Amino acid sequence: MADELAGQTSVETMPSKADTMSALGSAQAPFIVFNTAPAFGTTGGLGCVTLTAARLMVTESGQIARDHVAVAHLRMTLTGAVSLRDALNGLINIMAGPTPGEKTN
Repeated sequence: MADELAGQTSVETMPSKADTMSALGSAQAPFIVFNTAPAFGTTGGLGCVTLTAARLMVTESGQIARDHVAVAHLRMTLTGAVSLRDALNGLINIMAGPTPGEKTN
């Protein structure tokens, strides 16, 4: 096996460096899709947010029905909550697009 790999170009060399994002450590991070964040509070000194998503199902009578399911329960420190808020505020500004008459870069 080692002989077969000798001389081949490496395509995945991802060393983790201090104070940077680890590619290998991030490989299994989930993608969370949600529609609402209907519940939040604190417990044990941590901020808590529940994220939900709507889903569509066919009922026994053949009708389409919608319900909501929890898809994630976030737990965070105050520092984490502030960082998440700042990221979301930046994202909202990007998604909202430029204000009419505003010059874009």
